[in-house]
Amino acid sequence: MLVAENKHGIYNAWFYGSDLSAKDLERVMSQANITMFELNLTENGAKTAISYSLTPEYNMAFEFICGEQVEFEAPYPCKSVMTKCESSLKEVASYEDGTKFTYITTTSNQGMKTRISGSSGYIGSVYWERVQPTATGFYLAVSQDLEKMIMEDFGCSAAEAAELCTDLAYKVTESKDTYTYIDYFGDGSTNTETFKMGQETERVNTVLGMNGKQMMTKPAPGQYVISYQDDNGKSSIWKASLEDDLLTFNIEKPMNTTGGSATYKRYPDFTGSFRNIHTSGAAAFFKACGEDPAAADAYENDRNTQTLKYLGKGMFEWSSDSKVLGLDPMVYKFGQEFSYVWGGKTVTEVINPTKEGLVGSYKMPNGVVGKFKTVVGQTFMTMEETVDGAPGVKISSIFIRV
Repeated sequence: MLVAENKHGIYNAWFYGSDLSAKDLERVMSQANITMFELNLTENGAKTAISYSLTPEYNMAFEFICGEQVEFEAPYPCKSVMTKCESSLKEVASYEDGTKFTYITTTSNQGMKTRISGSSGYIGSVYWERVQPTATGFYLAVSQDLEKMIMEDFGCSAAEAAELCTDLAYKVTESKDTYTYIDYFGDGSTNTETFKMGQETERVNTVLGMNGKQMMTKPAPGQYVISYQDDNGKSSIWKASLEDDLLTFNIEKPMNTTGGSATYKRYPDFTGSFRNIHTSGAAAFFKACGEDPAAADAYENDRNTQTLKYLGKGMFEWSSDSKVLGLDPMVYKFGQEFSYVWGGKTVTEVINPTKEGLVGSYKMPNGVVGKFKTVVGQTFMTMEETVDGAPGVKISSIFIRV
């Protein structure tokens, strides 16, 4: 967001009908809380997402089909309908008490303007500066046909190439014009490289035995060209595109005769270590789970650090230094059940990645089913845990990346 006219009025409209306190609203409106809005027009509607750098618990992504009503949950508890006009988008948000707000959005090469009005008339306008999306994130391969190329270029056997290309993953950190990326291969090996956009750098890939020079350029937002030449004079050109959280590599010029491609799905970077800085709501949650509420105080004041590592072959390892939780490291795959022992009880859990972070559900021996959701940002991670059959009961935690 570049600037907002009548900021209080605009934010009160955005969060109308929610249970945000005045203090929470001030946190959201803080100048230090960078607000980003993504807009992607589709054939019959639009995909949008709003995110906040310091309050990621209010991040939300949604998709509109023109003329069809979309119902949102807290903190945006409304029913909304979007329509396309000749040069703008019109959204009308309706609330249970009959209140309505109208948003008219127009775009340009410089950015976007959203004009907001209510039943009493004009409220204000928000001006958004167009920025190029960053490539930062954690990527999991969804398809690839690189094995024959790896066999030809690097002298691998078919079995070695197949193992290297199993469950590929990719981590990217972008800071201004400096990029650091980590390749995770199927055999558990990794390769880390750092470079500046548009500058020639030495490329040494110890896994594949690559030695040479490389340069990456960015001809357009979300478009990348990677040129490489090895010490023997052989060269290759890879093109990559990042669109709708899919990163696709295509080999335009192969090193020898065999090309290939790979497509990765981007997620927030949920790997690394996060330290707890706030937890609330534990007493009611423990009671709903059939546990002793007296342990809530220790749980809420446990400033533990949790770490998630990618081990390769689709496996992640979660660990914590918490003396209150007392859990051993856990190794799991997304979408597959796993079990662990907590407080002498065997708990079964499943976890999946999302556009915002992670979601999971677990079942305890007493039949209690819990759910959790994390929202991961560049600096913070928030977590909410709920219990089936206990509406309004929730543990809320905030973690900071360390």
